Amino acid sequence: MGLIAQKVGMTRVFTDEGTRSRHRVAGGQLPVVAQRNEERDGYTALQLGVGTAKVKRTSQPMRGHFAKRKSSQSESSRNSGSVRMR
Repeated sequence: MGLIAQKVGMTRVFTDEGTRSRHRVAGGQLPVVAQRNEERDGYTALQLGVGTAKVKRTSQPMRGHFAKRKSSQSESSRNSGSVRMR
């Protein structure tokens, strides 16, 4: 099992013994851009988006992809990736 999140920053935590450990701070929202299902695509997965991008910096094919999910153009994701479900 894994965690899917956007890295926000780093922090450190001190134990009672005085040792230091580094920790990543994760957060943010990852909207679902597309859903893949077994009948149509042959596998089950979710495509997640990260961040936002200006419309002029989004390619025309990606604009169509985001329009399929009926999101506004201002919500275009900067990056996207698929995660297979088992």
